Amino acid sequence: MTENGNDARSNNFLSLFYMVKDTWILVFSDVSTGEVIWHRITDCEKRSDMYDALSMYRPSEIILPEGTILPQDIQDFIENQFSNVVFFSFFYILYTT
Repeated sequence: MTENGNDARSNNFLSLFYMVKDTWILVFSDVSTGEVIWHRITDCEKRSDMYDALSMYRPSEIILPEGTILPQDIQDFIENQFSNVVFFSFFYILYTT
């Protein structure tokens, strides 16, 4: 065990999901190793790719840009498969000079 309570032998993935036009970008970052993996999933592709990525990396936290809404079936899948996942929403301010 590490000092924050995580098993030192297992990965600890954080994920960021955001949408650009009709494409979902999924980023998974393992905070224990620094590894970063990303997937690009277009609306026309099977939604099963999102299920597969979630099942493979099993994130402990999912970060969504403010206003981003996951499809209901993905939200249901996360709630049913990951009892301890934490969702975070963030916003950003663009400064211009």
